[in-house]
Amino acid sequence: MPIPLPRSRAARAGAGAVAFLLLAFGARALRGRPVEAVRVVREDLVETLVVSGRVLARSKAALGSPVTGRVEEVLVEEGDRVKAGQLLVRLDEREAAAAVSEARARLEKVREADRRSAEEERRQAALRLEIEERQLARVASLRSEGFVSEREEDDARQARDLARSTLAAATERFRAAARGGADERAAVAALESG
Repeated sequence: MPIPLPRSRAARAGAGAVAFLLLAFGARALRGRPVEAVRVVREDLVETLVVSGRVLARSKAALGSPVTGRVEEVLVEEGDRVKAGQLLVRLDEREAAAAVSEARARLEKVREADRRSAEEERRQAALRLEIEERQLARVASLRSEGFVSEREEDDARQARDLARSTLAAATERFRAAARGGADERAAVAALESG
């Protein structure tokens, strides 16, 4: 069936314009969208990343000194390479020398005065115990004969027990002050560590 053609000139012109537009848009649709073309060139790819985080060192060294004192001289700078055993700082030696002198004096005191004092204290405690034991024996004898009260015998027994305790404590102090005892070992250790 043939398509009827418009009869007037204006109608024909309108139909022609519509046909032209359909052909133009159809041809353009068939061609696709225009694309920008760029020539291919070899270049380095540069990309900048912005990130946040923490940087950790591979290893960490802590420095310290077994003694305290005033630093007289620093012998290395931060960042310098050092070797094991290398001297890094020099401390004021006056405090250390005073500590050594004090430790020597303490050792001498332990070896002489403290030892004599502890021996004398032990001797006096032993004598006191002898006296208190004799006193208790006298009071017990008098008590059996009815001349003293039970309270007086208890007091004498308590005095004897206190004298025994005092002798035991004095004996321990004497052992600590004896040659090679705890006091001497502590004084020697203090001298060696100074």
